[in-house]
Amino acid sequence: LAFMKESYASSRARLREVLTMKHVTHRLTVGQLCTITLSYAAGIGLYFPLLNLHFEHTYDIHAEEFGPITALNYIGIAIAILFAPAVVARLGKVRSIVATRLAAVPFLLGLAFVGDLYLATLLFVLRGAIATLSSPVAGAFEMEVVGAQERATTAGFTHAAFDLSYGATIAIGGALLAAGGFWLAFIAAAFLYVLSAVMWISYFGRHPVEIASRRPAVAGGSV
Repeated sequence: LAFMKESYASSRARLREVLTMKHVTHRLTVGQLCTITLSYAAGIGLYFPLLNLHFEHTYDIHAEEFGPITALNYIGIAIAILFAPAVVARLGKVRSIVATRLAAVPFLLGLAFVGDLYLATLLFVLRGAIATLSSPVAGAFEMEVVGAQERATTAGFTHAAFDLSYGATIAIGGALLAAGGFWLAFIAAAFLYVLSAVMWISYFGRHPVEIASRRPAVAGGSV
């Protein structure tokens, strides 16, 4: 950060103008991105913040024993993200997002019903690796489908949508866990994962940015 030089806009927008998206041209696109984010964040919020309690109650492990499982999850995510460029080169940005979100669903559903700790850990790690692989791809795509002057507003709205939806559904997940029906949280989360994937493909499956991302790279001016 110390080596970065920040540039400022020629004129500063007022808060009211930002909230009403006065200077945003692609309002529909921003709305679609926020809708997708609301769905996906709701799915994550239903189960992820309470996974340690789920493992504790279901597999009779203590909180400190869940630490290595969490570490394995993030190691899996770090490794999976390295493959994101190769996946995008083969499928395109939107198809990569859709494919990875849908591929994570079986592992998510497995967490709701398996009774073995080691199998649950494997499902947990694979779910995290596959689902999160597309996160940087989604972030890059969001910035490409709006104009340069709209990117900060778009990022702000999508982040706000994520935090609000994530926070609201944690309470629902907690109620399900307390009532002994936490398996419902996994099923609902899987549905929301699928819903977000469907919205990705329906909203942006034929977007010019997506079509361009599917074209093979041209080297040396020849195909």
